[in-house]
Amino acid sequence: MLKTKILLTVLLVSLSVIFLFKNTFSEEIKSQSESKEIKPDLTAEIINDKGKIIGKAEFFALPQGGVLMKINVENLKDGIRALHLHEKGECKTPDFITAGGHYNPENKKHGFFNPEGYHKGDLPNIQVIKGKVSLEILLPHYTIEELKGKSVMIHEHQDDYVSDPAGHAGKRIACGEIK
Repeated sequence: MLKTKILLTVLLVSLSVIFLFKNTFSEEIKSQSESKEIKPDLTAEIINDKGKIIGKAEFFALPQGGVLMKINVENLKDGIRALHLHEKGECKTPDFITAGGHYNPENKKHGFFNPEGYHKGDLPNIQVIKGKVSLEILLPHYTIEELKGKSVMIHEHQDDYVSDPAGHAGKRIACGEIK
């Protein structure tokens, strides 16, 4: 009987130690994996013309150079929309004029198909489906430092990639200050 009590006590203590160790170890692994989560270098909360947050853009510096932009936006009208980077990080509603023009440090013409070059802020059009857009865009000729203080802009129409100064993209419908 004494041997059985001793065995049960040892078993209970062992199980308690194993349980404690397992929980501590699991928390440590969880903590390590959370700390390895890649955090964006810059972000932009995207607002509509009424000032309501409708999405977010995140910017990640890439080790080989350039920047990866992840954009997730909801509550947009379906269709193809122009996406640009504007020169100022100021998105005052309702028209976002405070964001200035397209980012264009080399003073080129607008549009990817323009023989006189294109603005550095010209980006590919986006396709909005069921009110949402979620995509990643590689910005190989950018640095994080260069993007600080700019804005990301969505227009009501698609960019024709030729017409100067804004590709007949229409009014500005959503804007995010890159910080």
